[in-house]
Amino acid sequence: GTKGYTFLFDYKRKTWSTLYGWDGAQGIPNRWPGWSYWPMWGRMFVGGEGKVYEIDTANFQDADANVMRFMARTAHLSGGDEMIVNDSRIMVKRGTLTANATEVYVSMRCNRDNSGWSPWQRRGIGTAGRREMQAYFGGWGAGHSFQFEVMVAENAQVELKKFQVDAIPVG
Repeated sequence: GTKGYTFLFDYKRKTWSTLYGWDGAQGIPNRWPGWSYWPMWGRMFVGGEGKVYEIDTANFQDADANVMRFMARTAHLSGGDEMIVNDSRIMVKRGTLTANATEVYVSMRCNRDNSGWSPWQRRGIGTAGRREMQAYFGGWGAGHSFQFEVMVAENAQVELKKFQVDAIPVG
């Protein structure tokens, strides 16, 4: 139901990544609006669908004022047997480039046993200038397989430093 995906290949590391935009009407990731980029006059320009965007490292919105969301998805955490996830946390580094004085939120959700995504849980990570932050999301119950998504959907610089899960086998 989207226009497609944008894949990036890191030739040096021989790894693939995805880059995506956001469809606000459907509330899902969509193809990244840029098709090519060019550095010129000490600035970065991106050509898109009938538009030219400028990349601004102090702003996390595109030229149409849509927030460029940050989202990461983990691989499936499974140990073969059933396990209980008692706690989960992330460590982030809150950037200093944006000037927003309001608190920024990070969200997490879980897909347990491929049964569908849980509702998003939100935690505050502070205002611009706060350094290392930890956000605790609690337990996610028992299951054989867990997959997590972490998202920041605000105009803010956030770097995901660490993701930890406290999982113990059942029995």
